[in-house]
Amino acid sequence: YEIAEKQIDEIEKSDACLRLSDLEVSGQDIVALGFKGRDIGTVLNKLLELVIDEKAVNKKDILLDIAKKLKNIYIVSLTINFICNFATWN
Repeated sequence: YEIAEKQIDEIEKSDACLRLSDLEVSGQDIVALGFKGRDIGTVLNKLLELVIDEKAVNKKDILLDIAKKLKNIYIVSLTINFICNFATWN
């Protein structure tokens, strides 16, 4: 029990990013990139996942760059879906 308490204390004192509120970006930053509605939370959760998995550093400029790339991927995906659906209408 004491070991677990020590580990919890160490985590809390560290700069560990374990919650959305620990991210160096906020929902407002994501909205400023043009995301809306549920996509804001989706992007934030993906960024948190990347930071926790140590695939990204919790720095604002890095996270915003990743979010921009996610937006580009999302736009391409929507375009492909539109084209595929349009092709079936004819």
